[in-house]
Amino acid sequence: MEIPLVGRAIAILKLWGDSGAEKEVARESLTREQVVERLAVRPADLSRAQLGEMDLRGLDLRAVNLHGADLHDAILEGVDLTAADLGEACICGVNFKGARLLRTSFRDANSLRSGTNPRCPVDLSGVDATGADFLGCNLIHAILSEAVLDEAMLREANLNGANLSGASLRGANLDGANLRHADLTGADLAKADLTTADLTRSTCPGASFKAATLYRASLLEADLSGCDFSDAFMVEADFERADLRRARFAGATMTRADFDEVRLEGAEIEDGGLDAVVNYRPE
Repeated sequence: MEIPLVGRAIAILKLWGDSGAEKEVARESLTREQVVERLAVRPADLSRAQLGEMDLRGLDLRAVNLHGADLHDAILEGVDLTAADLGEACICGVNFKGARLLRTSFRDANSLRSGTNPRCPVDLSGVDATGADFLGCNLIHAILSEAVLDEAMLREANLNGANLSGASLRGANLDGANLRHADLTGADLAKADLTTADLTRSTCPGASFKAATLYRASLLEADLSGCDFSDAFMVEADFERADLRRARFAGATMTRADFDEVRLEGAEIEDGGLDAVVNYRPE
């Protein structure tokens, strides 16, 4: 015997769930010509538009509302998206190479594809994304080599396996970001906030963490050879089994940093600098 109140509650929850599902898939299909017409009226609204696989090169997308749009495999190479809103957009496989993304919002955007081949990295190589907002954005395996991400918001972003080699992340907010297995070779993270960030097994030779905040960050088994940690705040950071050969630590705050089984050959550390770390056992 079904209890009336329970049955009613289930019906209401089902209705909400069905409505949410319909809202999730409801997108307006547009041709490129229709997109051009929409852009002629400012402020332009392309929110929740179906733009997958479309060639959007040559269009002015500055400050355009693309919130929730489906842009899978679209070509946006060299496009100016300054101050545009791509929050919650599907950006899997998109070519943003060389695009201008100043103050662009990618909040909660997703670069993962559903189906049999979910790994389809978004190409953001060489973009100028100064001050862009990637809060909570899924950028797993994204290509961000040589990108300018100075002062960008990357808090809690998923950059697992991303290629950030040669990227500039000066002053960027990477608080809680997932950078596991990421390639940060030669990247500039000076004054970046990496509080509780996860850089486990990341590859960072020659990267600069000068004056960066690494409070409680995880750098377990990371390749940090030749990195510059001068004046960095590394309190309670986990460097267990990390490669720190030839790294520089002048002026760094290393209180309770875990140096268990680290490699320090050729590292530049001030006298007494290792007194504050824990688990360090010199050979």
